[in-house]
Amino acid sequence: MEERKSAMLSTRLRKRMRVLGINTFQAYLERLEQKGTEVQEFINLITTNETFFFRTTAVWDFFEKEFLPKWRTEKAGQPVRIWSAASSSGAEAYSLAMACAEARVEFRIFGSDISTAILAEAKIGEYDGRVAADLEAKRPAWRAKYFEKNGDTIRFKPLLRPFVEFAPHNLFAAPPKVGHFDFVFLRNVLIYFTEPDQEKVLAQMAASLSADGLLALGESESLSRMNTPFTFVAPLIYRKGDKK
Repeated sequence: MEERKSAMLSTRLRKRMRVLGINTFQAYLERLEQKGTEVQEFINLITTNETFFFRTTAVWDFFEKEFLPKWRTEKAGQPVRIWSAASSSGAEAYSLAMACAEARVEFRIFGSDISTAILAEAKIGEYDGRVAADLEAKRPAWRAKYFEKNGDTIRFKPLLRPFVEFAPHNLFAAPPKVGHFDFVFLRNVLIYFTEPDQEKVLAQMAASLSADGLLALGESESLSRMNTPFTFVAPLIYRKGDKK
């Protein structure tokens, strides 16, 4: 682990240990080995959760200018099923909901994360600071239409909430639904895994997708050197199965 990340983890752990009245890392490890509720607290503690609305222009250009118009033409009236597979505090899932609504495409969004703490924030749908300012700069009309504003804080309105669901999920586990999703967003996650683990996660993503389903990755991620059931479609976009 990089020295900077090691120091950050140490700081987070020491803060948690003070709350528990534990003085040594060994004692905390023994607490984790009891496999009680502290395991989830530890996961919440170490998870990285940076998120923004409409992150990475290339992905959203494909989704809004190519995928959604084609879906509306070819599958009118059929809801598109999308999995935000590392949804963090929900900005990606809500971005997807807004884009679908504006394109007049029926939709169901499933957002998941391994951190229950960050999922609780996603369900609230409240954002401040850089995240709120970033959305205001990118899409001010959508911010006004879909969010209530209170000072520097914005909160997702009830309008689209019934179509967005959040639940905890470990990416190494079997997918929440097999052969169900039309599009999976798995962005800025694979970079934290070894290549063998990346392939394991990608196999689960493939299992979750319908035939010809699509996968979106983060801007620092690529499948070019790996053995996966996906083929390249566009920058950061891949299709399950052989090239069409």
